Amino acid sequence: MRCWAPRITDVQIMIIVASVVLITLMALILTQTKFGKTLRALANDSELARLSGINSDRYILFTFAIGSFLAAVACIMISLDIENRCKPADQNLKPITCY
Repeated sequence: MRCWAPRITDVQIMIIVASVVLITLMALILTQTKFGKTLRALANDSELARLSGINSDRYILFTFAIGSFLAAVACIMISLDIENRCKPADQNLKPITCY
């Protein structure tokens, strides 16, 4: 009898795989590219980075854009999981049953 057996759906597996891919991609970008090195320089000493000629406003804008993109992807993945679990009880879309 499987009373408390976890149910892992295909959507949840896709979410895990996409998360691992995005984390790996961000780690590679931050450690292996000029953009990542510049961001680390700005994080360590923003005044010194500005004095050395780095356009900090542009890099800060790109950083917020990347963060917004990652937040949007997270929202999409959560909504896919919720859509997968919550289905209308009948065709008239009255109550919603979630399992």
